[in-house]
Amino acid sequence: MAARLTDEEQTVVQQFLDTVNNERLKQHKGPVAWSTAIKFCMARKFDVKRAIDLFFAHETTREREDLQCIDPDDRLLQREITTEKFTVLPGRDRSGAALALFTARLHYPPQTTHQIVLKGLSYQLDAALESYDTQRNGLVFIYDMTDSKYANFDYDLSIKILSLLKGAYPARLKRVLIVTAPLWFKAPFKILRLFVKEKLRDRVYTVNLQELTNYVPKEFLPKTLGGNQAPVHAAWLQLCRQVALRMQPDMDSFFVPPRRMSTSGRGSCSSATHSISSDTDPHISDLDSESSKDTIHEKHNHEDREKEKEDGDDTLRSGKDDGTYIGAKRRKSSSARRNSESRKRSSELASIEGSGVQSEDRPRKKRPLSSGSNILDDSIHMPESGGLTISQLIEHVQTVKKKGLFAEYAHIKMEAPAGTFNHSRARHNLPKNRYT
Repeated sequence: MAARLTDEEQTVVQQFLDTVNNERLKQHKGPVAWSTAIKFCMARKFDVKRAIDLFFAHETTREREDLQCIDPDDRLLQREITTEKFTVLPGRDRSGAALALFTARLHYPPQTTHQIVLKGLSYQLDAALESYDTQRNGLVFIYDMTDSKYANFDYDLSIKILSLLKGAYPARLKRVLIVTAPLWFKAPFKILRLFVKEKLRDRVYTVNLQELTNYVPKEFLPKTLGGNQAPVHAAWLQLCRQVALRMQPDMDSFFVPPRRMSTSGRGSCSSATHSISSDTDPHISDLDSESSKDTIHEKHNHEDREKEKEDGDDTLRSGKDDGTYIGAKRRKSSSARRNSESRKRSSELASIEGSGVQSEDRPRKKRPLSSGSNILDDSIHMPESGGLTISQLIEHVQTVKKKGLFAEYAHIKMEAPAGTFNHSRARHNLPKNRYT
């Protein structure tokens, strides 16, 4: 393995070993092997200081969670890993990263412990990391939430897994793909961002089943995720056991490299291949093209047109049912009253604008991102960058005074909502709404 490293990389590995082994000698612990040092240096792109910090964070985490000794014959461990809750797929993504899959619906918190789950993860990830290509190209963590319930979700365990993978495990975590995340999951996951580093936040994405095949080759996904991969978990566990028993199997033989894309196929997956690279890890592009085309005002106008159309349809049906006619007339009157109030507020706002407050300086409503974008940035309000400092806010309030603040809030109130209510107003969805 050393032959695959450059002279500069070998020098970094030696520096890592000198520092770490000197520290372990003081603690009366054994020396770290060359192969182990390579894993930590690979994980931090041969930055010796970051690699050393990662090593000691890894050691601390293993001691805290009691993961130092993982017995492959442990009955509880065997029961955990045979559930296929967590596995490593035999393929790689287009950048060469290994694919680790956690299936949320198979996790039942009352039936296991955090220690056993983390042992199952470490037992299999340790085996995957025996592959040189995995060390070099990193790891993609797929969190499959298809058909999962709230009872399958363990908040504390999620924090531990994220913290382990990013800050305390010798693997390059390229990205985390959360598949079919339910609505109840998004709110607690927002809180998780407080416990992970900013760089990891930029690598966590939510995708649906159709989008997943844009980022991971279909032939390497199991059938439950829309792929063609036959079950290989039993064979994978045999390799893990050989690694645990130090039998030194050829782990690279388990991983099938991704096929080179043909010229004809490059067009259909151009957005995916553009957004996935080996080291830069840019954001996955927003695939909700329909929502990105419409502006807020266009959506608001479309909503008004739908409202007028509904009123018109009710009026046409009035000949059959007098009650329907009365209801339609009331709705039409209500709509006219709202339009009148809107025009009144517009005139009030125009009179207030004489105070000198420019419309460009007023706060704007932020358009929500679509479901295909980064889960940590959509639907739930989070603090934004670029705000005023305390001194700037005081100066601003003293400048615009009370009348200017009224103008700002009036402007916010006049803006169209960030989105539409078409789906919630649909007849078949009305009974589902809290306030019909």
